[in-house]
Amino acid sequence: MNVVKMPRQKLSLQSLEPTPDGGGIRNNSVARIVLVVEDHPIIRMGAVQLVEEAGYQAVEVETADDAIVVLEARPDIHMVFTDIEMRGTLDGLKLAHYVRHRWPPVLLIVVSGKKLVDPSELPDGARFFAKPYNDNEIVQTMRDMFAALDPAA
Repeated sequence: MNVVKMPRQKLSLQSLEPTPDGGGIRNNSVARIVLVVEDHPIIRMGAVQLVEEAGYQAVEVETADDAIVVLEARPDIHMVFTDIEMRGTLDGLKLAHYVRHRWPPVLLIVVSGKKLVDPSELPDGARFFAKPYNDNEIVQTMRDMFAALDPAA
């Protein structure tokens, strides 16, 4: 098995302002839940840590197939954060399109260390980041996407 080390910029905790209860965006009473889909365990651990340090709850799975099972069972998932390249019947880009069609309100962040994705290849409203991504940019994008759901928050 080949392990690819992806250097990442460390998240500045001073730039984060989670609610006191860790529920996510300040002034938002709903705890935001992010489904992290990544087949490399170390990279998945880093993505989960990023989500949790940003003040959101993370649910993690290894494949797009597993992600669909979770989405079918958990209507409380607000965002899917997925890598493109992974094992299983769907890659992350196909998963993103499937999620947009089946669960339109779910927000989408798609990442890849091997493929650059043109915005026209993404489902409506999805955001793409090349690895290694900037943690602060990911967190700010999550915040912006969640804020758009509840502009009064």
